[in-house]
Amino acid sequence: MPKLYFCPVLLLLLFFVTASSQINPTQPILTGNPTSPPVASYNAFNTGKDNHIIPVVNRKRFFIKKYRAFGEGDPPKKDNSCLNFVGDGNIQKSLAQGQSINANTGVGVVFERYLPDNLLIRNFSIEAQINIATTADTITGKIDTATRALLNRRNFGTYILNPVSAKQAITLNADVNFIKGFSNDIITGANFHAVASNNVWVYGDSACNLGAAYVRLGVYHDFIPEDYRYDKNGLVKYSLVFGNSLTSRIIFGDITLPQSDNFRKNALGNPAKSFVGWEWFVRIRLSNLVAEFDAPVIGTKGASIPGLNNTQFVFSVRFIGGFSIKLNAE
Repeated sequence: MPKLYFCPVLLLLLFFVTASSQINPTQPILTGNPTSPPVASYNAFNTGKDNHIIPVVNRKRFFIKKYRAFGEGDPPKKDNSCLNFVGDGNIQKSLAQGQSINANTGVGVVFERYLPDNLLIRNFSIEAQINIATTADTITGKIDTATRALLNRRNFGTYILNPVSAKQAITLNADVNFIKGFSNDIITGANFHAVASNNVWVYGDSACNLGAAYVRLGVYHDFIPEDYRYDKNGLVKYSLVFGNSLTSRIIFGDITLPQSDNFRKNALGNPAKSFVGWEWFVRIRLSNLVAEFDAPVIGTKGASIPGLNNTQFVFSVRFIGGFSIKLNAE
């Protein structure tokens, strides 16, 4: 692995150390209407509302401190679990009206649990979504008739980078949020993310079936304090995370057979079957809506593959709400 990949890790550690030195962990949370608020303006305390947040910008530290005036809306003091079922328009119509399920559809489940008494973990969530279809997606190579060069090699590389498919695919995501004060609140959580799907590649007169998998494992820092991250049920409602992870891309299936070596090399320009690197990610969560920006930095031996190697950008938006089922034991 090139030594260049260790640079993002060093920068990430330097950022977190600098950030932690700027944050005062003993900053008080007000529980009444103060007589001398820590801001120049007093108007925010006289809104007449029962619960509000006052942002205070410290120009020297470039951080936003938050003060709670009445302390309502705290997470519960007991374990709480919730299970959500998520589906596309076809599956939701089938569940609502009792109709048969379409052959091309997708369904997912989101499990989340709040643990107020755990000594390490405050909250964890697991998401899984499966898309099913009778056929897989197809990528067809466009070959220049004069030079016999492949004109759209980037399409093959982009698929390996982010093998998301609306036909035959599975997506897994797991987040673990640690208790307040863990690692001095530098590392507030850990993330595992995986995507796998089937595809058919066509090059010239030949076609080959394959699968591709994307796996990521890393840690992150959530800029939303724990006191404001969860709703009254202890489930994550607001989140703004910045993380770094080890990431890998793998291709498997018929394309990895010995007789497909030439086909794989013609399509990618490189016979490699796996690729490893680092990945930065930024994720914003507003209730059931999650938007994410990823910047994987992936290397390879031999020729670089357009759309996969070096630094690439991936954007995604997903909805994780649906048919909710509470699993609490009263």
